[in-house]
Amino acid sequence: MKKVIYFTSAMMPEDFQEVVNNSLVTLNPSGQNFHYKLINAFTKFSDVQVVCARPINHKTHYHTRFKTKDNGIFHYLGFKNTRLSRRRTLIKSAKKFLRPIIATTSDLVFVVDALSVLLSELALSIGNKYGIPVYAILTDKPGNLSNVSNMYVKRVEQSFNKYSGFITLTEGLDEYANRSDKPSLILPGIVRAPLKKDKKAVKQYTPYFFFGGALYERYGVKNLIEAFKLLPTKHKLLIAGHGELTTYIKQEALLDERIIYLGLISEDEYDVYVANAAGAINPRPLDKRIDLYSVPSKVLNYFNNATLVFSSDHPLLTRLFPSSYISLGVGSTIEIYDALNAYLLSKDDYLYKRLKGQKDVQKLCQIDEVAAKLKLFFLNKPMNLEGETTIL
Repeated sequence: MKKVIYFTSAMMPEDFQEVVNNSLVTLNPSGQNFHYKLINAFTKFSDVQVVCARPINHKTHYHTRFKTKDNGIFHYLGFKNTRLSRRRTLIKSAKKFLRPIIATTSDLVFVVDALSVLLSELALSIGNKYGIPVYAILTDKPGNLSNVSNMYVKRVEQSFNKYSGFITLTEGLDEYANRSDKPSLILPGIVRAPLKKDKKAVKQYTPYFFFGGALYERYGVKNLIEAFKLLPTKHKLLIAGHGELTTYIKQEALLDERIIYLGLISEDEYDVYVANAAGAINPRPLDKRIDLYSVPSKVLNYFNNATLVFSSDHPLLTRLFPSSYISLGVGSTIEIYDALNAYLLSKDDYLYKRLKGQKDVQKLCQIDEVAAKLKLFFLNKPMNLEGETTIL
């Protein structure tokens, strides 16, 4: 089987946590979690080496020099952490690491996080020089990301026609990036084996509803809080994550003792809170400009932990999980209130929904299933996660 070189900023979880602990700013773990699981899927069928540009720069960390570090699979590139030297020294470090691999390996494939301009341009440059195919992993439309420049979007898009193929989360992303109709694979998401429920860890909060994710108004977080405040219940609302609404949420927690802000938590902690929740909520309002190019990955995680899911009607959910969640419609405040209130008045335990959601998401997105489809794809017999064979 081919040897895969995976270019990313994702790290081993314990190494990422160390970066987070020493960072001057809050880092978003969503890309870390997805790429780490995808790397694990590749290791199921291939020899994988990870070329990692750690999510560190002169604005996030004081240290001016970071040494090369290698644990067998993950190779953390050494670099000088200054504005002028970071890019140059990362590239130099990557070429030094890759040179002997390229010289001694005849069947190489590069896969790269297409949203990293530095790594995608590096992988394409080396791939073009040595005739190595480069596949892009595209997890979102760059223009939909927070706080990015037009120049960044342009540079991401300029690389699209240079890739040998694509791995994307949605058909919309594939149509957006893959304009030359190159080989492609659509993977809506990846879930790992669910953790055992640790009720003792959350006993002080039960019963509660849970939301975990980016804390932005456009993702429906304010709608959720406003709806919850109207509910006549002793249930708590636990919120984890970070974003522009952090201060707002802390203020609301002071005014309503049922609202609890957990801050940024680890993936294991996240799963424990989800697994023990009365319900896990995805309040993101529907937006065709966003929904075409993104997947509500938190909902897949909710399903995987067999919790009761409340969600707005994202097209992926209505198509693949229509009977496995309680609908929040378009995600308005009144729709969120009505759904939660109806649940509180009901005596149904919703066991069918919880178990069906877990069964369906594991059949679709469990790491071993994803690995099997990746293997078929790279053996030129690709299949998307809905199970429809595509012809390259």
